[in-house]
Amino acid sequence: MKTNFNATLKKLKAVINKFDSESLAVQQHALKELSGSKLLVNKALLEYHECLLFMCAHPNNKQVLDLVEKELKRIALFLKKSSKTASTFFENEGLPYSNTVTRFTPDFLKWLSTNTDLSLRFSSFSDPTLTLNEVLNLTLPTALKATTTAGLEDKELLEELGVAPKDYLLFLVNQIERLNDYPLIKDFLFERLEVYVKLVPKNDLFSRTYNRIKMKQPFFHDSLLKKFDHQVLLNSKLPAERSMDAKETATLIDVLKNAMALTARETDPTTFIEPSSLKVFDLERGMSVCIYGMVPDRQLPYESYVGFTLLKNGFPCSYGGGWVFGKGANFGMNILESFRGGESGYVMCQLLRVYKQAFHLTYIEIEAYQFGLDNPDGITSGAFWFYYRYGFRPLDNDLLKLSNSEFAKIQTKKNYRSSEKTLLKFTESNVALNMEKKIPVRVADITEKIKILISKKYKNDATLAERKSVELFLEKTRQPLPQSKDEKAILNEVALWVNAFEISDPEKIKIFSQLVFAKTNDLYAYQKLLNQIFEH
Repeated sequence: MKTNFNATLKKLKAVINKFDSESLAVQQHALKELSGSKLLVNKALLEYHECLLFMCAHPNNKQVLDLVEKELKRIALFLKKSSKTASTFFENEGLPYSNTVTRFTPDFLKWLSTNTDLSLRFSSFSDPTLTLNEVLNLTLPTALKATTTAGLEDKELLEELGVAPKDYLLFLVNQIERLNDYPLIKDFLFERLEVYVKLVPKNDLFSRTYNRIKMKQPFFHDSLLKKFDHQVLLNSKLPAERSMDAKETATLIDVLKNAMALTARETDPTTFIEPSSLKVFDLERGMSVCIYGMVPDRQLPYESYVGFTLLKNGFPCSYGGGWVFGKGANFGMNILESFRGGESGYVMCQLLRVYKQAFHLTYIEIEAYQFGLDNPDGITSGAFWFYYRYGFRPLDNDLLKLSNSEFAKIQTKKNYRSSEKTLLKFTESNVALNMEKKIPVRVADITEKIKILISKKYKNDATLAERKSVELFLEKTRQPLPQSKDEKAILNEVALWVNAFEISDPEKIKIFSQLVFAKTNDLYAYQKLLNQIFEH
């Protein structure tokens, strides 16, 4: 009997996140039917692939997992044979042998150019706000700059410079790299060029299907964990971090970076990851949380932007970051589309557990965008209540009262839903999980005092303010000026902070002097020192 692929797929989609005996029977029956069906390059195949990814990350037993893996392999082989049509039909979907066309920073492109599982090609300039002539006039050797003043179009200019079309991308990246000593200027110029690239997989490894870490033993689900005591989880002691050698670390970093490339996304921590900062905690229910900081010249002033990727049975399923400073942090997360409908609350609380304990946080804040500000999906889904249920509350007192009142109605009135107007009202304030009932010192508290210092004491001469602050700081610490460019930059930040707050206590000054080295070498030591300063 011929299988109706779409009808059977619909039955499968309805039960992939259910684990009762009836649903599991439907899963297995649907998988067996679909495995005998002819595959076609169409939307249904993409939907089937997404179902399989979810089931692979949330398997019930080995029998189901083996069926899923077999089908994923069949899809990969089919797409390889159909690559001429499939590569463009499934563009930007991250399927095996499907192309990705998007924009990335020059640093990420440089890394991608070393990836042996793909071919990296120039695609187009898309409505640039700077011309190639303007950019190359800043980067070319002096002897060649005259070429950029001849009024040539982009391709004419590249031809005049002897650059073949196949080398456009590498040429552009190499030119931009001449500005490596000025990373923000480099990023600014490249972004204005609007360079689109095409990632062409050479095999099935560069795909969301197989971009994963091998598991010795997957976690098999008999349910999805929806109800749990989040406070107990947040305070449950973390296990020791995973021990990894250099090869294992490099392999994991490849997976973290590929997870971004395959979804046409990019975050600063994954692009500029500092390998020595990578820590992995293998947690319950097949979850592993990877946290990592950035190389010194990409760090933010005072705070540390710490990225994360959460793996579920080896698959990258959530990414985001925390902007950590002392006892507090701002936090943002995104669950990749293939893995939504699973254990999202548990995922978030495991992430919060890691950040809370790794950095000794007492306060975690989430910006309103995450639950609806300029984000219609956040309003439609009622995302505000997702955070509320796990202890996050509005910072604004009036909105706090309103949220408590609304939540009481939700608990007591059947089928009650907050109106769109109310949910939009909540986006007028960030929400926070405050574990000590006080708001710790923020970066803005520091920078506001520094603004006043520069304005009043140094007549808005920031260069003079930095120089004088450094001189005063070195006098107090009796230390020489650092030789490292990165340490000099951190010294400027620290010295301004000490000057603005007129800090003179010798013990505190000693801790501040240690910040300069720690911020460029060990983000965990740096955060520990910050907490000592605020506790001192």
